Amino acid sequence: MKQEPKKTDAPSVQETEPFNSVTDHYQKFMGVPNKPIDLDSMPRPLRWFGYLIFGVVMLGGLFFIVSFLLKW
Repeated sequence: MKQEPKKTDAPSVQETEPFNSVTDHYQKFMGVPNKPIDLDSMPRPLRWFGYLIFGVVMLGGLFFIVSFLLKW
């Protein structure tokens, strides 16, 4: 199954404008991103790694809640 490439110049992801000088400083000098992460634009192995880490964290949280409820 072949996927069609996405257009990178689409205006679906908007950049966040800084609302004061502190956030402007962080965006310019500290490297704080000013737009949300688009997982679909990342390479497939990196995307799967992110899904794996997110899944492990969610399953760990669920396991913690279930084990806490069973001890109570």
